[in-house]
Amino acid sequence: MKKLFLFIFCISHLQFIAQNIDETNGYIDREQRRLDSLDGMVDGKIELKKNDEQNKLYKQIYFGLVDSFQNRVNQSPQLAEYQRRNLLYGMYMTLTEISGKTFNNIPLYYQKLFSHALGLVKASENKDVISYLITDPLYSVKNIYFYKYDFYAKEFLISSCHTYPEEVLKAFSKYSERPYKDTVVEVCAILAPNIAKNYLIGETGIKQILMNSGSMNIMGMRGFFNKYNILSKGMVLVDDIVDGNLITVEDAHTISLDKRKFLRKMIEIRNSDYIMAEHSLDQQLKATSLEYVRIINELHDEKDLKKRFACVDDFNWKELYTLLVYSEEEIFTSTFNGVFERLIFRINQEKISGDKMLDKVKYNKFRTFIKIAANFNKLGDFLKTMPKDQSRMLITKFTNNLDKNEGDLSSAINVANAFSSINDSLLLTYMRENIAQEYARTEKEGNRNGVAIYGLLKSLFIVPEKKDALWFQSMAMKYKLQPINKIDSSALFGMDRVHRQIHFFYDDEDGDASYASFITTFTTPHYRIIKRKNCVAIESIKGKKVIIYANHPKSELEGQADLIGVMDSFRKDIQLFVHRGHSYYAMNTIDHIPPRTKIVFLGSCGSYHNIHEVLSRSENVHIISSKQIGTMGVNNPLLFHIAETVREGKDLVWADVWAKTRKTIAKNVDAMEKFRDYVAPDKNLGAIFLQAYTRLVTQD
Repeated sequence: MKKLFLFIFCISHLQFIAQNIDETNGYIDREQRRLDSLDGMVDGKIELKKNDEQNKLYKQIYFGLVDSFQNRVNQSPQLAEYQRRNLLYGMYMTLTEISGKTFNNIPLYYQKLFSHALGLVKASENKDVISYLITDPLYSVKNIYFYKYDFYAKEFLISSCHTYPEEVLKAFSKYSERPYKDTVVEVCAILAPNIAKNYLIGETGIKQILMNSGSMNIMGMRGFFNKYNILSKGMVLVDDIVDGNLITVEDAHTISLDKRKFLRKMIEIRNSDYIMAEHSLDQQLKATSLEYVRIINELHDEKDLKKRFACVDDFNWKELYTLLVYSEEEIFTSTFNGVFERLIFRINQEKISGDKMLDKVKYNKFRTFIKIAANFNKLGDFLKTMPKDQSRMLITKFTNNLDKNEGDLSSAINVANAFSSINDSLLLTYMRENIAQEYARTEKEGNRNGVAIYGLLKSLFIVPEKKDALWFQSMAMKYKLQPINKIDSSALFGMDRVHRQIHFFYDDEDGDASYASFITTFTTPHYRIIKRKNCVAIESIKGKKVIIYANHPKSELEGQADLIGVMDSFRKDIQLFVHRGHSYYAMNTIDHIPPRTKIVFLGSCGSYHNIHEVLSRSENVHIISSKQIGTMGVNNPLLFHIAETVREGKDLVWADVWAKTRKTIAKNVDAMEKFRDYVAPDKNLGAIFLQAYTRLVTQD
């Protein structure tokens, strides 16, 4: 009885504070005092660490950001009272979840949450919250407290089930009293049974919803769980289990044990007219595709192409298409070319044109396919497989309706990135015309999200002759961006006037060779190399002070831990962060990027997801990426010229850095070939688009 009373009291209490603005401000202040007291004193500052910078960070996040949020909400004339009430309630509830442990260990996480919440206030003032939520759907889900009472909360959470079902379910306690909770959980479970099945263990509110659901797919998931618990991959075939009993639970499990049969069955379901378990199918298709692609990648030195491509030699065109669109982050250029050639051979063999091929796969990931075909200079070859009028219709489909988003901006960013890779002037002209027409359509409809997307693309897609210094300056001013084409020398140094770089090397197959080449590159009279047990420091001895820290690949864990310690000792005042490893290591590197980082070198890991993750950590960063796997023959000269420009005290102009690198590697045919696929920050239209769009929907 006592527990029941306490529960009723808590619910009533929360409802009360959500309805009273003055009271809620008081509760926020009380939570700040609670956090202030964690160091033993309530004095407006927090001193839990000996590091002054860390203590300043605590104060900035838990006092500065929260106070700025409160002031903005309370003083904004554009916000209705219910909006102020809901936003303040969100801040209060977020603060109550911060314990002494999380407070101390992950302050940057809360910095991101609170900064995102402040952006939500600005978007609310602009009456365009949905456009803002999709700029960072992951943190928008995490911040559901701030808008869970608004009419668009249900719509956004359901949309996010397609992209971040795991996060939507993790956030369940934050919206568990809302009337839409059952619908959101059921949509997540239908789209992502491989994730939802984990909630059938233990006793939770989510389990109760799943157990009571009458959805055929969820009932099928429960039946699969009862037979195999969470151990079988076959649950992704649940569509066929419930669709007229095409296969049994036992059949699905047996099929999942045979990789080739499993791949074919997943493709069959993915290409059906009505698909339910979309997210889990896509995740498993990606995992299975990468298994095959990695085998081919690892044989990149094999001269006998029949041996190299033996694992896919008898694949049909649907299987080959699947490998290409689900492995974009890891596929080597030579692997792509070999699989693409086999794809074209197979569709010609079956007398299927390219447009009919896409129609038969229900246009699944077709924008990804067009983007990577453009990246690898194969788009023209693909368009030749269909009549000219159909190729135009395909490009129209590619560029149109980007405002009808699926929970994020990935489709628009695919278009932006593809545009930067296309050399066909007629095709580019046609794309520009489509973008202009779509801009006119969305403007006529009063579609703010569409106007933002197509207005940006229109600005980015101007003819190259007009992309001069004035264009870069006007883009930066219009969208409140830092300069796009260069970084001033003054911005390339830390508070102590030292330029610092962190290079994360990984113990993969070419890690040692890449590292040795890197060290050799900096063995010059201008630098000295200080070797330590697990890492190395490269310091300039002439000109401006430059210090580069890199771990030994064979000491991956210990060395990177040492580099993290170095960053902490210099208050994370790092100007350039470099990822030197395969894409499956990328998130480990990205997770350690400090907020003030000016340049990030991603190599071949410049997908929408990774660019988004980088920008969420350092919003004004310049990103260097490659359309294919990077090579030490390019990486080291490029990084050397960046370091030299900084050491000489010059502004870092990307066109100049690219020209110097091109001159250095001019006699290396292989390096020159690969350098064409490196994307300078001022050419990275996807990253520029995402930065500018975020500014546009949150500007004052």
